[in-house]
Parts: sequence; C-alpha cells; structure tokens
Amino acid sequence: MNNGVKEFYIADVVTGESGRTTVIGRAGDQPIPVGTRFTLIYKQKKQKYPEGFTEEPVREKEKQISVTVLDASAYGRQMKEVPGNTTGSLVVDENDMEALPPGWMLSEK
Repeated sequence: MNNGVKEFYIADVVTGESGRTTVIGRAGDQPIPVGTRFTLIYKQKKQKYPEGFTEEPVREKEKQISVTVLDASAYGRQMKEVPGNTTGSLVVDENDMEALPPGWMLSEK
C-alpha cells in the first residue's frame, strides 16, 4: 500500500436494508475518515521473475471511479474513521456493487 495515500482493500460488498452499499475490508497504512473520496480502484498481482515472485505487487488493472465514504465502522461500532491497518466497513455512495469487486483496492490516487 502506498505511503500517505488513503487506500482500502475490498474483501466483500453488501447492500443493507436501507439500500446503502457497504464495503467490508481493511484500511491501508492511513486512516479512512468519513468524507474520504476515492478516485481510483485497482487490482494487484505479484510480479514474477525467473528466480520467483517479488515482494512488491504491481498494479494489474485500474479504473477511475468516484466513491465517497458516508459512514465508517470498526471494532463493532460506528466511528469517525477506520484506523490505519484495521479491518472495518465503509458505507459509500456507490450503488453499483459490480463497480466495487472483492479483491480490488480503493485508492485516492
């Protein structure tokens, strides 16, 4: 994950009774506060060299998006932000669940 850039790994996406989309996953190094706007979604893969895989993954695919965090939860309660390196969930303003596939990363850049 990139230093100084807010990122959130997508493990699953669900729609609640309210019709709002919730992204379940893990924050990168930076906290994800309510109001964060993600502008990019990407998928990583490990780069393979003849001697084996590298430690640093590379971006395999990426797409421009516009997704804003409306609510954040972690540790079983609603919070102002999901702390860095923490599993949590984000309620977002995107209603197309296919636009947020599991295994991809939401990113500011």
